Amino acid sequence: MTRIFYAGADVREPCAQPDNDWTQDRRERFLLRLDVRRPLSVDPNVWGLARRPANEKSGTPLPWISVADAVHKYMASADSNAPAVAIGVVAEDAEEESVLAATTGVDGELVAEPDWAFLGFDVADGSTSGLSNCGYDASEAHILRPVWGPRLNAHGLFIEIADALSFRRLTNDRVPEHAPFYVYGIWMVGRDARHDAP
Repeated sequence: MTRIFYAGADVREPCAQPDNDWTQDRRERFLLRLDVRRPLSVDPNVWGLARRPANEKSGTPLPWISVADAVHKYMASADSNAPAVAIGVVAEDAEEESVLAATTGVDGELVAEPDWAFLGFDVADGSTSGLSNCGYDASEAHILRPVWGPRLNAHGLFIEIADALSFRRLTNDRVPEHAPFYVYGIWMVGRDARHDAP
């Protein structure tokens, strides 16, 4: 039975703000859906960390960073439009639950609050996105875009967990140097999550 476990929280760059680092060349190399305005991801190299006050270091989503801590950082962020996000990792079965608990300390089920806005599912090795940061050569893109691009939302993330799990299996084979990959759900949290979600 598939379950989602709490993997951490963070504060990211505003979703509506364009990211000039996503040039056309970078989009061609790393995205399966080219019309995504700003790709979102658990990978901070895809979706950057919010600017923090000068005296505060950037964080990393970890299971012991609470959603309340992330919301507090969101409120104190140097960029008032930066959203707090909660991240959950998907365990496809009991064996994967055990592996996650042993290797990452993730063991508490994520329960999304009613006012959180679901942004989508990413596929990553923990820090590097296999969906939007493990490049596709021209021949891979030609094959994968028509199949997987339509399954991605406007953020470049999967909506259906089954699609994300299938893509994870493909990515484990396609990028073995980063395997194993996991499926991560991303939710926007905070005072105005439902209203602010792009």
